[in-house]
Amino acid sequence: MKRGRTYDWIPLWRQKWLMGSTRIELNPAERGVWIDLLCLAGNDDGWVRANETTPYGRAQLAGMLLIPIELLDSTIEKCLQFKKLELGLNETLKVSSWEDYALSPRHKKRFASQNNDIVSQNGRNYTDTETDTETDTETEKKIAALLPGNVIELFNTITEQKRRVTTETSRLIMKLAKKGYTLEDFKRVIEFKTADFSRKDEMRMYIRPATFFAEARFEDYLEQANLKRRPQVGESAKRVNHDDYYAKVRELKASGLTGSALQSALNKLQGKEA
Repeated sequence: MKRGRTYDWIPLWRQKWLMGSTRIELNPAERGVWIDLLCLAGNDDGWVRANETTPYGRAQLAGMLLIPIELLDSTIEKCLQFKKLELGLNETLKVSSWEDYALSPRHKKRFASQNNDIVSQNGRNYTDTETDTETDTETEKKIAALLPGNVIELFNTITEQKRRVTTETSRLIMKLAKKGYTLEDFKRVIEFKTADFSRKDEMRMYIRPATFFAEARFEDYLEQANLKRRPQVGESAKRVNHDDYYAKVRELKASGLTGSALQSALNKLQGKEA
């Protein structure tokens, strides 16, 4: 994906922010979204888009920012009205007068002189020519795969529902993403629990993101799904009692066992239950 120049940070001029027109044009919530859009624009030389020809979907962008779509829509509408944003190819978004939000050559030269061409950020040193292309690309891929909009789209495809991205579901998904869960993990949980809850009419009402993606349940659901995928050995292998099995797993984890001792106990338990 081709992008424009990336900016690690953008200047926020105090007086312009406190006394400028933005404070009148946008309400407090919309001003927060405007700052988020400026930060996103810093990834692509003033553009807010997926790539040169593709805009972010509104649900996808709202999910990235963890805000309601309605708030995003009102912010974009006002920013277009007051010419803070402009539309590009295929309705991609561009920050108008982006140069006002980028450091001027004079400021760049002054900072370079003061810092010997190196800017220290979070304990790491960066020069103008240094890039972390491979790391950034891998991180972007992981984040993109776990955007709340993508997870909810997957949920809707599997469950045949028409759920929308909400602030709460976005929060749940991003908390799990930060713990290292992948899109494949979400897929396994959604498939497994949808099939499980569909067996009983009284459980169908719980086929919903709030149930599937609750942090307290997700790990157990994923372990259940992974156990079900594990092939049985021999024709006489008995069916696993999931409730009993996971009750014993929780007891082992609460017993204080760690490392190889815990893994050995879990392996022994799986051997008895298989």
